[in-house]
Amino acid sequence: MRMHSDSLGTTQIMRQVIYALSLGVAMLVAFQGVGVLWQMVLAIVTAVAVEALMLSIRKQPILPSISDGSAILSAILLAISIPAIAPWWVIVLGVAFAIVFGKQLYGGLGNNPFNPAMLGYAFLLISYPLQMTSWPAGFVGFTDSMALIFSAASM
Repeated sequence: MRMHSDSLGTTQIMRQVIYALSLGVAMLVAFQGVGVLWQMVLAIVTAVAVEALMLSIRKQPILPSISDGSAILSAILLAISIPAIAPWWVIVLGVAFAIVFGKQLYGGLGNNPFNPAMLGYAFLLISYPLQMTSWPAGFVGFTDSMALIFSAASM
């Protein structure tokens, strides 16, 4: 039985898109290393926290918006768009910018004229061109990716 998008809720659609990304994420991890997963974790935590903060400031209900998966999807899309070894603060700033300026200032999901993840990407590319163009030459292991992402030298 084929389901049409009008019969699916927002949460289901977001979940399906996230599932659809899983093979691409697996391949990115295989080629670039586990730094991709670190970027995704940082991005998701930041997206949920910033979305909750913005909803609180706007005096909107927090749980329905957090649980619809849209902030998580934006976080994942941005995380897989940046170098796997980018410093931790790059993804945190990019996701915060994406959620605040790409989504919440326009009134939330469905009201934004731009894709929040790609607005965050454009912000990062303009603001931090060196960090955004420093891709690893190949697979970076667990220890090395942690050192590169979380080192004091990356600040």
